[in-house]
Amino acid sequence: MDDSPMPVSDALLEQATRWHARLADAPDDAGLLRAVEDWKGEHPDHVAAFLEAGKLWALLGPVPRTRRPPSRRAIGLGMAAAAVLAVFLVPGFGHALENWRSDVATPVGQVRTVDLPDGSHVTLSSDTALAYEAGPGGRTVRILRGEAFFAVEHDEARPFRVDAGNAQVTVLGTRFDVDLAGDRTRVTVESGKVRLDGPSGRAFLSADEQGVADAVQTVSRSVNAADATAWRSGRAVFFDAPLTEVARVLSRYRAAGIYVLGAKLRAQHVTASFRTDDDQGMIAALQVGTRAHVTTLPGGIVLLY
Repeated sequence: MDDSPMPVSDALLEQATRWHARLADAPDDAGLLRAVEDWKGEHPDHVAAFLEAGKLWALLGPVPRTRRPPSRRAIGLGMAAAAVLAVFLVPGFGHALENWRSDVATPVGQVRTVDLPDGSHVTLSSDTALAYEAGPGGRTVRILRGEAFFAVEHDEARPFRVDAGNAQVTVLGTRFDVDLAGDRTRVTVESGKVRLDGPSGRAFLSADEQGVADAVQTVSRSVNAADATAWRSGRAVFFDAPLTEVARVLSRYRAAGIYVLGAKLRAQHVTASFRTDDDQGMIAALQVGTRAHVTTLPGGIVLLY
């Protein structure tokens, strides 16, 4: 019998880190302490989440505090720590193991094109890892992390498949992009046709079409494939994209992530083009375009709030 504890859900871990953020700013607030204890008493999973978050919170060291009432910046710093914890709480074994399992990987800031044994070509975006295997019945690339653009050599007898998270892309010969983001897979076709199979459905995509598959749905839409894959030429282009998606993509080109705090800011959409090799320019443009406050934590982690 396996006595190891069940993993705590991401939602509970987020709630627990928020409690820790508030306690860091007001550790002597009796009302807050009672509220935390009441929350922990609602379910044993709340206790487990609070303990797990507490262990990781200790890795951050002291968080700056101010006299009450706390300033918006102080609140932002407390929530910044909660966002940093999310990095440690993401399921998986981390980049090191993904790189060890891969056949090819790129570090932050590098874009690289490799030739596969079957004659196909793959361009890996920054901070990407993938594995490749081929046999008489087919060819398979598994994206372990990141984004890659494929130019597939036609071979009707050996279909080419890309496994990305819980989705699969099947082709005969085409040019397309696959972006893996947690449990969501996004596929953009430059030429040819592909089939996208997700846990919730299937979509057939042609040139200048994009499909997104996650646990809830598999949908498609028309896009400009050149803009969607502009990262190959050093730009990240967004049209009416959620700020959280912009932050996720731009984080791929930095040693540390960009995090968006607050429901109002997270709901913002962005239309912009960024140079992926200009870190300061990216952050400055985000700040001006969203009118957000920016805090940079040790290690280069950036918080927008």
